[in-house]
This record gives sequence, C-alpha cells and structure tokens, in this order.
Amino acid sequence: MIERMTRKEIIRKISGKTVESVQNAILKLINLEIFSTVFKSFTCDNGSEFSELGAIKELVDTKVYFIHPYSSWERGTNECHNGLIRRFILKVEA
Repeated sequence: MIERMTRKEIIRKISGKTVESVQNAILKLINLEIFSTVFKSFTCDNGSEFSELGAIKELVDTKVYFIHPYSSWERGTNECHNGLIRRFILKVEA
C-alpha cells in the first residue's frame, strides 16, 4: 500500500487475491499507529479483491480512490514499486 502524496509504502504478504484476504490485510494495517498518521488516502485498481472497501472506508478517515479501467498509468507509483518488488521477490517465492 502506498500513500499518494508522501509515497510512503507498507508491504504485506497476503494469502490470496480474494476480497477476504485483502480486507483482513487492510484491517491489520489500520490498527498500526503509522497508518492514521501517514495514510490520508490510497488508490486501488478495479480488481474484484477491492470491491468491498466501502465498509473499511467508514472505519477510518482515509480517502479511497479507484482508477479508471485499463488506466494503470493513473497509479504509476504503485506500478513502479510493484516492479521493484518483483525484482527482489519472485512470484514463485511469494
């Protein structure tokens, strides 16, 4: 997860690309002290794993943005960091 303005990043391994896995990971991040001080907003793609973020939005004072379909350039920082992560952690290992 990357904060849009400060570009601070938190990386967590999740069990899969399911709605439940993503929600559990985000709820664990919300409980960290750094989350409320650093993350004022975050941007998601339109994948099905992010479809239930409405409930989480109500729990915190953090804005959630969704990019337009087929517009990965709208989250350039995320794409760049994903590439860096894949350089050091292969999908087979993750």
